[in-house]
Amino acid sequence: MPNELVTARYEGLLQDIADIYTATRQAMAEAYWNIGQRIVRVDQDGDLRAAYGDRLLERLSQDLLKRYNLGFSVPNLERMRKFYLSHPKSSAPRELTWSHYVELLGVTDDKTRRRLEKLAAKEGLTTRELRRLVKEEEGSGDASDLGPLTRSSHLMLNTYAFAYPVGMEVPQGSQAVDLGFCVQVVLSDEALKGVKLMERPCYTYPASIERVVDGDTFLVEVDLGFGVSVRERLRLRGIDCPELKTKEGQKAKEEMMRRLQRGSRVVIRSHKTDIYGRFVADVFYIPDGENDPEKILAEGIFLNQELVDQGFAVRMK
Repeated sequence: MPNELVTARYEGLLQDIADIYTATRQAMAEAYWNIGQRIVRVDQDGDLRAAYGDRLLERLSQDLLKRYNLGFSVPNLERMRKFYLSHPKSSAPRELTWSHYVELLGVTDDKTRRRLEKLAAKEGLTTRELRRLVKEEEGSGDASDLGPLTRSSHLMLNTYAFAYPVGMEVPQGSQAVDLGFCVQVVLSDEALKGVKLMERPCYTYPASIERVVDGDTFLVEVDLGFGVSVRERLRLRGIDCPELKTKEGQKAKEEMMRRLQRGSRVVIRSHKTDIYGRFVADVFYIPDGENDPEKILAEGIFLNQELVDQGFAVRMK
């Protein structure tokens, strides 16, 4: 078969897959618009508001995460609600993907948001290109920029928050505890002996690396204590690496993989989620394979800052 024909058939296959994937992502935007519509309708239902009040989204998040694991954090549900309110028509918009619409939710001026939405659809902008335009219009930083990129001096392992659960029975002699990462459990007073319960905990935990995705994103299994662990895709807080398709992006990923090898132990301090619902984190590690989390936290290298210092990432502004 001539090389030209092979190339043409491959390009056709590539385009078919891209079209299917894009259509799926656009369908997700429609689904999230519909979910937002249902949530908004609760505002008109006096009985539901009386029963759940401001904790409706928390209850929905808990129950949906039990069923589907990902995609239904409280911030994401609030985005769906806001998405519907930004497009209160009889049907959902389908010109862009959900990721595009999430970027646009940060634009406060309705006229500007509609203009950028039309431009993104007409020009076929990527989410990254749209994000740059949004920043230029709003003059604001990235949603992952959660404060100075500095190493806190008061981090403590395994500190937890008091939980105030909806619909969760808490027997006498027990306490509802927020372990972070949208996980709440009820533990006996005996199990909580010596445990620090705080209004504003550090959410700092030992974790094991499963896979590096790119220069600033990785998969990890986090040990929350009490025999509970979660698997999460985390984004390094406050920094940005080049896109993976570039040489610089490949180099950044290689450096990340060299530092965070599969199975290696690290300590993470998690922060709130970014606009994509991913938790962002500070990461500490010791290159020699040290497994003691106390030692890693006390003596480990602050990975976020190291990648910036060595030129593999830039500081978010």
